[in-house]
Amino acid sequence: MPSPSSLKEFMDSSFRPAVVAWEKAQSGSDTNKRFAAASLVESFGWISIGVQAAAFPADLAREIVTSSLEVLLEANELAEQEALFQSGVTVQNRRLFESKDMFPRPFCDRYSSEFSNLPEAPTLFSLWCSESLAFAQADGGLAETLNFAYDEEWRIALGRLKDEYFSPEIDLTSEPSLFEGYLRSLLHMNRVAQLMGVEGTPTAGWPARAVMRVEVTNIHGWRLNLQSNVFAPRFDAVTEVVESRLRVEAQADGIKLREGGFVDGVRNLRRRYGESLGHLSRTASG
Repeated sequence: MPSPSSLKEFMDSSFRPAVVAWEKAQSGSDTNKRFAAASLVESFGWISIGVQAAAFPADLAREIVTSSLEVLLEANELAEQEALFQSGVTVQNRRLFESKDMFPRPFCDRYSSEFSNLPEAPTLFSLWCSESLAFAQADGGLAETLNFAYDEEWRIALGRLKDEYFSPEIDLTSEPSLFEGYLRSLLHMNRVAQLMGVEGTPTAGWPARAVMRVEVTNIHGWRLNLQSNVFAPRFDAVTEVVESRLRVEAQADGIKLREGGFVDGVRNLRRRYGESLGHLSRTASG
């Protein structure tokens, strides 16, 4: 059953911050404009997938998105010029923005045989969306910094992370640190990789997951590409700062860390995350 409350939560945590970031980026660097454009177009993509999976109500999504249609068109145009997404994504978006429907037909109509076990689609997307919301709401601001911060705000946050005191002791009365937020981001990535993975999934549930992964990768691929000049530099910068801090703390405690182990582990996770959402699923759903 489509959930208005879930859609509104997603709008507040992802779509509206992306709109603000795009508007602020207009007075910034070209790099920041590309980043903001990708974030906004991707956020629309999540909403579109939610509508197609019958997790978000189409009428309400259309009403909310229409109020920001002009900035969406601008961001989509820049994303197309810079080839930030999989081929065809921005072209399809432009057609959707110009149509009265705004979203593609539901998965159950487009892939009737793959979604014969229909309840899996909204359930899968809802679980996935809940992970994203929980991550954004409880990570000490890291998700917002990575996804939406203006250049100067990003530099300030990175400096704060370098200097921030971190204690392994759990203090439920204090806000999560950026350091803790980074570790939570890895946990989030791992959960999503497991959620969207195929290994161990009953055969009957394979096709719907495969279709979902193809759809997601098309609008999320700029994050998964380790060579991306849009998202990867920010994530890698945080990775390197955290690794440096772990080395200092380990040295103080007399613990020897394997050279490159932490960063290698992060990059392996990112690859696994990409594979779980990747194009291998195309052959499975064909």
